[in-house]
Amino acid sequence: RALAVAEADGPEAGLALLAATRAPLWLVDASVWSATLADLHRRAGHAEEAARHRERALASAPPPAVRTALERRLVPRNE
Repeated sequence: RALAVAEADGPEAGLALLAATRAPLWLVDASVWSATLADLHRRAGHAEEAARHRERALASAPPPAVRTALERRLVPRNE
């Protein structure tokens, strides 16, 4: 839902929705949660927060194919 809100209303709106949401513990440690936060923070221009969540997402991505997909999506083009 936060990603859909971010597409419609901007990344800050998606981040606000996530901030107001209490994620289940199993999701907080999942790479998809960190990847979502990394993407929204990147799109909102929060470079440090995006980098922190990106590293967490990449570190917790299970199989190599998932890590590669996350790297393509989350690593800024200028790095």
